[in-house]
Amino acid sequence: VARFHPVKDHPTLVRAFSVASRELPDARLLLVGGGDEAPLRALASELGVGDRVVFAGVRRDIPAIYAASDLFAMASLSEGTSVTLLEAMLSERPALVTEVGGNPEIVAPGVTGELVPRGDHAAMGAAMVALLRDPERRARMGAAGRRRVLERFTQAQNAAATVDVYRRMLTRSEEK
Repeated sequence: VARFHPVKDHPTLVRAFSVASRELPDARLLLVGGGDEAPLRALASELGVGDRVVFAGVRRDIPAIYAASDLFAMASLSEGTSVTLLEAMLSERPALVTEVGGNPEIVAPGVTGELVPRGDHAAMGAAMVALLRDPERRARMGAAGRRRVLERFTQAQNAAATVDVYRRMLTRSEEK
């Protein structure tokens, strides 16, 4: 679930899926978002997975998309705090994401999902296979991910942390 933009690095995700689909020929990759999908369609076709990559376009039923998915994968080159990652984890989907930006703060490797180096389609593909082959592990990770988001990443917690930063800054400036 992401717009088709270079920073989201969908080509690495499609390549990772190609690696995974060699071992899991029944797997499907669902891409949800807007933008120029023609290069991705061409890449999927070139890699022999064009018939297994589904381009769903822009959707408003994202919770249903997560519910119908086995895992959430995102190959971004850069991220802040990804709202789609948090939404997927709230939907109890294990997260397979690149180790960039805020992702390592959100995803606990081996607990709520897996982190892979950006641009490493082989590592992402191997992690896809491992996760897709183990539904019990995915369920444990999904439940742990939901708990983690509720414990650490709610709007109320974010607001309280922001207020705390301002209080500390004001206290420091008053001390000078």
